[in-house]
Amino acid sequence: NPPYKIDSIFFPQGTNDLYKVIRMAGEETELERGDIYNLENIRAEKERIAEVLRNNGFYYFRSEYLIFDLDTNKRNYKFNLYVNVKPTTPYEALIVYRIKDVYVNTSYSINADSVVLVPDTIKGEPLYYSASDKSFRKRAIGRAIFIRKDEIYSRKNHKATLGQFMGMGTFKFVNVRFAEADSVTKGFLKSFINLTKLPRWTARLELEAVSKSNNYIGPGLRVSTRNRNTFRGAELLVFNLSGSFEQQIGKNTGGVNSFEFGPEV
Repeated sequence: NPPYKIDSIFFPQGTNDLYKVIRMAGEETELERGDIYNLENIRAEKERIAEVLRNNGFYYFRSEYLIFDLDTNKRNYKFNLYVNVKPTTPYEALIVYRIKDVYVNTSYSINADSVVLVPDTIKGEPLYYSASDKSFRKRAIGRAIFIRKDEIYSRKNHKATLGQFMGMGTFKFVNVRFAEADSVTKGFLKSFINLTKLPRWTARLELEAVSKSNNYIGPGLRVSTRNRNTFRGAELLVFNLSGSFEQQIGKNTGGVNSFEFGPEV
């Protein structure tokens, strides 16, 4: 028998926000009329739609809450694909969530008492911040935060915030988590950005043996220091100091010596 092919794809109708976003996602579907039935492609499409939903406020939505029903026609080996939402989907997954408050702790430690976070603003955005931690200029921290009070939750902004802080090279632990703002009133999240700093200064000493094609050999020493927060803006300053003593060996070299010394910033 020939393989079944997609004839038409139908997305749920209705005026609620969930259905509107699913239809919006359907406008960019990667499934096309005439495609041969492929279970992996259908699973990938479910994941894609779920990701679009999470980027539009549906924090709790998962791909398993979607149903792709197939209506086959055995005469022409075609099928219609109907995209629906499972009736057993939890209520929390069906509603849009907004960010109620953002809490930023730049001195997070699992072994220390909780840091007091007070209302503040960074780049005009309201959030809760540690008044006692002066390690960073607030604008440097604010540049990495894409989660905003009163905006709808976005998985894309969640990942961007996590990636920015991890990419700074200043923190050894970065955690961005969300929790219900109210156990009674649904639709609001608190965002907690917990950051554990790396040591500001680190140093490394390397001893190496130098051997060159012109018969110079000898010991070398390299000292490297790093300041991970030079001007309180998460800047990285690296200072290297290297030196070596080399002696030429072999016939008729006369015991020629060579010294090398050089700083690098």
